[in-house]
Amino acid sequence: MKFSTKVSILAISLGIFSVGIAFAVISNSDESKIRELIFEYQIALNNEEIEKISTLYSKQAIFMPPEIPAINGVEEIGLTYEYLFSQFDFELEFDIKEVVISENFAYVLSNSEGTITLVDSQTEEISKNQEIFILIKEGNNWKISRYMFNSWS
Repeated sequence: MKFSTKVSILAISLGIFSVGIAFAVISNSDESKIRELIFEYQIALNNEEIEKISTLYSKQAIFMPPEIPAINGVEEIGLTYEYLFSQFDFELEFDIKEVVISENFAYVLSNSEGTITLVDSQTEEISKNQEIFILIKEGNNWKISRYMFNSWS
């Protein structure tokens, strides 16, 4: 094999390797941003930060809690959280089980555990849920596009 051919093959191999590293860095960066988003959601939920929660959802988001119709749009979702916080105090911790990213879409599978306290009676209940977050990338930021969960306790 000629020296120039070997150099060309080496250059192409290094280029492919560099692209692979760049893709891995982008994916790791996106995964970090997604994990941070779920952590921010956990904090905002536990601290009853309605405005913060609203910034984590996309404008066309859909929130699908069990046993009630889906809530459409970030404004309606904000009102739903306002109602929820008037009824319950949350102390939940999310454990991310899986993050899958495909270009501008991703999903997160998680479990949450903790307590939910009824505001009026101060009755505390153990809560164990499994969740799926479907995310969309808007610019450089990931937002919750769809969120659904159910209890497994």
